[in-house]
Amino acid sequence: MRRRFPVNKHEQRSQAHSRVWNTSDETSMTYFFSKVQLFRHAYGSLFTDEALAQQVLAGLPASMRSTLRLPQEGVALEQVQDGLCDWEPTWREASGVPLAKTTLKGQKEKESAIVESESSTKVLTLPPNRPPRSELRSAATPIKPVVPSQIASTSASVASLAASYDPSRVIPANGGQSRMYRRPDSSKVMKLARNCVKCGGQHFDFEHDHLLRAGQLNTLDSLTEDYPEVDESELDPQHF
Repeated sequence: MRRRFPVNKHEQRSQAHSRVWNTSDETSMTYFFSKVQLFRHAYGSLFTDEALAQQVLAGLPASMRSTLRLPQEGVALEQVQDGLCDWEPTWREASGVPLAKTTLKGQKEKESAIVESESSTKVLTLPPNRPPRSELRSAATPIKPVVPSQIASTSASVASLAASYDPSRVIPANGGQSRMYRRPDSSKVMKLARNCVKCGGQHFDFEHDHLLRAGQLNTLDSLTEDYPEVDESELDPQHF
């Protein structure tokens, strides 16, 4: 291909030397990379980085060179690049040379296209998001319905029966038949299967307060009847 279409080195070198910064249509970085690329295509490695730095400075306006304040010899290419990045905004403000709006719009559209391209690439390459472990556990283990405890329901039943207690519904114990109570809210009959938890008497728990108020319970006797008694005269005086 090079034999059929030979490169015009003279034209390349002429373009490299004549390339200057178009301050109103491009940023200093666009000029910097374009200038360096032209010289490397035209001369290869013939120009050192210090020589390229001088060529880049030569294509700048005099006011920009004075703003950078770089020495005439021994300047690294990176120093020129850093200086242009740092001082271009200040130079434009001081010189009254704004960048054309069309150029800014084109640069923003280009940057936006790059960002969109990167975003679409990430969407295609990233694996799908996994739900949190808590959601996985929730999906794997169904939530059991809350069932009221037997103790709570029993307490509520006892309180209800105590409030609606009717002595006429009591069926006293007779022979081998235990004490019973006809429920007021249904046709069922309750059988006494254990003694009262409050005093140990043979009646229902919900009856206790009513029997106590009616004087049918002697709790003092029931609390002391199991303790043996002796006369004081039989005891040793040192115990008093």
